[in-house]
Amino acid sequence: AKQSWFLGDIAFRSRQVSSTKELFAAVVKGLRQLVGADRVLVYQFHSDYSGTMVAESVEPGFPEVLYEKIEDPCFKGRYVDLYRNGRVRGINNIYNEPSLTACHIRLLEQYEVKANLVAPLRLNDDLFGLLIVHQCSAPRTWQPEDLDCISQVAIQLEYAIEHLSFIHRL
Repeated sequence: AKQSWFLGDIAFRSRQVSSTKELFAAVVKGLRQLVGADRVLVYQFHSDYSGTMVAESVEPGFPEVLYEKIEDPCFKGRYVDLYRNGRVRGINNIYNEPSLTACHIRLLEQYEVKANLVAPLRLNDDLFGLLIVHQCSAPRTWQPEDLDCISQVAIQLEYAIEHLSFIHRL
């Protein structure tokens, strides 16, 4: 019920706010509370697939990453097409995930990430950004409901981004 209400709230807010910044701020705060995570982010890509953390809600005591620009050569080479095609991924423990490269683990360690969920944010058939959930306090076994939740929120957020983009073009 909380998830359904939250999805409706995203749709409502997308018609009330004038910028993605306002929308993202509300979404990351609400999603962090909904899934009980330590940090939730929206990471927006630049044309070269580097990106900037444009929205963050983080539990006190963990590093803040808002407005940090991140260049992740591992992502650019291996993951762009997967996420462009809708990949949603949950990692329970970054140290027990064989597909993570050493450079990706080092990047996650910088922000004290122990486990994460990632869903794509697409706009006009391209990868706009990522919706990211971090568990920093300890590894976490993500449940199917967690993956479903981030997927649903990302889809609703895509609709909202598209709507706001359309309004700004007008």
